[in-house]
Amino acid sequence: ILKVMDIETTYKSIANQLQPTIATWYKALRRIALVGLLSVLVYLGIRIVISSASSKDTSKNKKMLTNWLIAICMLFTLHYIMNATIVIVKNITNMFDIGTTDVLIQQVREEIEQSPSWGTALANVVIYVALTIYTILFSFQYLKRVLYMAFFTLIAPLITLTYPLDKVKDGQAQAFTLWIREYVFNALIQVVHLVAYFIFIECAMELAKTFPLYAIIVVLFMEQGEKIIRNMF
Repeated sequence: ILKVMDIETTYKSIANQLQPTIATWYKALRRIALVGLLSVLVYLGIRIVISSASSKDTSKNKKMLTNWLIAICMLFTLHYIMNATIVIVKNITNMFDIGTTDVLIQQVREEIEQSPSWGTALANVVIYVALTIYTILFSFQYLKRVLYMAFFTLIAPLITLTYPLDKVKDGQAQAFTLWIREYVFNALIQVVHLVAYFIFIECAMELAKTFPLYAIIVVLFMEQGEKIIRNMF
């Protein structure tokens, strides 16, 4: 009697493997940022002491202290904002869950076999090749996305340190604005890709039946659509 044993292999994502290391360094950098903010408070106190007692300077001093308090609040709440962003993206992504097989690619294969004409078959073949290329490109792009998200998460405490200093200079928090824009965009780009993938490929398969050339153009427009959205941010 032969006994067949099923061996289940579990593959962990890169993000899960990096999580303990990122968490350790995040806590360390948060302590450094806290010490830095206390030093900034001392610096602001010295500026307040040596400044004149005019109403203009008093208003400016209040703004500096307010910005410092905002930075302290961000230091201890920023990880909640990042966690909420990831949870929202994950829930939206789960709405497009199609299992282990790409349903659209499977549909394109079936459309190639059932194409009524050579023109339609050729258009579907081009769509299939484009999807294969996009799969390879997205694999590298999402590997880079993991590294970007890890990096932005690590430097988040240091961004709060620069907030009151930037506000003192010109009233603008350039570093924080850049960080929040890049973090949110890299988190939401997965949703953008999913929506664009489903919409454009479905449209392309429908157009391939009557307008094969337009179907190819629609598939190739996916990359341009991402660039337009990035520029809008």
